[in-house]
Amino acid sequence: MRNRLSQLMLLLLVMMPAVCAGMPDYALGLVDSSLEVLHGQAADLVVRADFDDGFTTSGIDLHVPEAPLGSASFTPAPLTRSCGSLLRINTGGLTPGIYNWHVTATSDGATKSVPFTLKVTTTGELEFYTFDSSHDKVTLSSLALTAQGVTAVYVQGRDVSGYQFRPDARIALTSANPGILVVYRHPGGYYRVYAIGNGATFLTATAPDGYSESIPVSIDMPSEPRITDMGVNPVTVTNKGDEMIVFTAVSTSPITSIAYDVTLVDDTAYWFDDGRSYIGTGYVPEGLRPGSYLYTVQAGTALRVSPLNVVNDPSRGRIRGAAYPLVPNAPAGGRLELYDSSGARVGQADIGREFDVTYLAPGTYRLRFTPSDQALRPQWWPNADSFESASDVVVLAGSVVEGIYFFPSPPDQPPPPSIVSTTPSDAEVGVDRTTSIAVTFSKPMDASTLQGAFRVTDSQGVPVPCAVTCDGATAVFSPATPLAVGMPFDCIVTTGATDAEGISLEQDYSWSFLTAADASLLSETRALADGISVSLTGKIVHLHQGTFAYIEEPNRSSGMRLQGSIAGASDGSVVSLKGVMATAQGGERYVDVRTITATGSAVVEPLGAMNRTLEGRMMDGLGVVVWGRVSEPPMLDSFILSDGSDGGVTVFTSYLFMLGEGSLVSVTGAAGWRSGRVIYAETVTAQE
Repeated sequence: MRNRLSQLMLLLLVMMPAVCAGMPDYALGLVDSSLEVLHGQAADLVVRADFDDGFTTSGIDLHVPEAPLGSASFTPAPLTRSCGSLLRINTGGLTPGIYNWHVTATSDGATKSVPFTLKVTTTGELEFYTFDSSHDKVTLSSLALTAQGVTAVYVQGRDVSGYQFRPDARIALTSANPGILVVYRHPGGYYRVYAIGNGATFLTATAPDGYSESIPVSIDMPSEPRITDMGVNPVTVTNKGDEMIVFTAVSTSPITSIAYDVTLVDDTAYWFDDGRSYIGTGYVPEGLRPGSYLYTVQAGTALRVSPLNVVNDPSRGRIRGAAYPLVPNAPAGGRLELYDSSGARVGQADIGREFDVTYLAPGTYRLRFTPSDQALRPQWWPNADSFESASDVVVLAGSVVEGIYFFPSPPDQPPPPSIVSTTPSDAEVGVDRTTSIAVTFSKPMDASTLQGAFRVTDSQGVPVPCAVTCDGATAVFSPATPLAVGMPFDCIVTTGATDAEGISLEQDYSWSFLTAADASLLSETRALADGISVSLTGKIVHLHQGTFAYIEEPNRSSGMRLQGSIAGASDGSVVSLKGVMATAQGGERYVDVRTITATGSAVVEPLGAMNRTLEGRMMDGLGVVVWGRVSEPPMLDSFILSDGSDGGVTVFTSYLFMLGEGSLVSVTGAAGWRSGRVIYAETVTAQE
């Protein structure tokens, strides 16, 4: 903090012209007064205007008098308050060289200026390289690939003076023949190069100024193992998440791995031809960030990818912009908040320097940026200090709002306290009814203000009496009596809470949680109403199939279906979990899991059962094994199993390639319910 303030003081000292103390005026400055870019790359400089001693103006106009007409722009402009503006210079029309120019400001007929230096350079060379198995750098003048797989390729540029490119000087890498060699950029800045088929081609790297270099690539890989075909249909979907995507792959040898860059919803997977063919389906999550996501197939040492392109849904909009702190070398990340016309926060996103917020409902918003650096104060757009002084941002369906820039600066006083975390956390379920409520602030608080500033209420809005203790930045609110079971509670800390310096919270902070129901057995849990919060311990996962799972008591007395956040468990795990009761469309009760933790492992043998026995709802969720014959031709993902004791039970499985009508099989799986008994198979074994 002290170093940041020193930087700010130096910045103010170089601002030109100087401001006389006590006279209304403004100072003009640049966060950085020199910049070097490649020819053709945009040059961005941040301009700062500080209004002093009550200075007001109808607007400060900015321009660069030496720049060619139309090559320099300022956003926002004109300036009407202390703020920042982004100067962007298009260098495509400039001759490489050094330019000593000025930012000139005009206000009510008076002119001020501040100098800056722009160096426009060109590419001298591009270096291709990779790393070997010992992580040693290997420079590439050519590339010989002998297997169907991936190679990491890096490209480093240097200008004509031999200096490395800045990180924002992006170099493009392309393949001359995408039919045998494809290239995808990794978020880490390097490129993943995939060999698909045999032949010869080139990799070409192109710098922002158009300079390019190529290296030859030869591909000579064996005919086996090889992934001969794979596809994604459709190859482009929207992020609404309502389009089924079909993924296919064919290999000369069994497929050993399937992976997606994105976690699919309601996904299925089927293998055929002794594992050499694959068909999978699924949906992208609603609101997924637009971009290209890779579907990866591996068969032994062979590896191949196919892209899935996700675009913003045309019924939604998006906002693009950046944050430029008005202090040199300050971190630029933080939180972008969206507010509706009433001043209620309706959305937020964690962002870096540049941001692209997608899948926004059409409407009118006001935007607030809260920097992660607490030495900088929050700012409303554009260059505003409150909701009332902010401007509307209108988001239209299918549109992109560009040029949303924030310029956070150090506060005029110490930053207000904020709430760092709460226990229970917001929307937490399964909370113990005897718990105390803890709030951690960003700085030590005045304990005397917290009793009146904190309030917890039940579902009827009735306040819950609490005792308050405070130790520095942590306050604990202890209810006078245990909270009601299985009920929601709302908490709020108002702006009446102040820190040790007397500075209030900037806005009220509220959150809610659900206490756990008084049910420890699964048989009791199944009887709870939808929406009731539960907390369960010591249950055993006996079936886990990606998007759903089943648990049962260690003594096999009852079971239950799980959905939601279940990635933290696997078959055989002993788990503790918290969630909310719900009912599936077919009538099956399940826990919508919010948190799950594996605490050990156990083996529980399935219960042998006849079709007639399975009809009872007491069997719900249990691990079972049944025997019988396939009574009808199998469907796409299921078949009917009959042991003669009744009309048969539906079995859902991916093992259909081995089945035919009349096959005698045993099935191990979970007893589910879809308006009638079904079994989700873990194994299907032929008995003859």
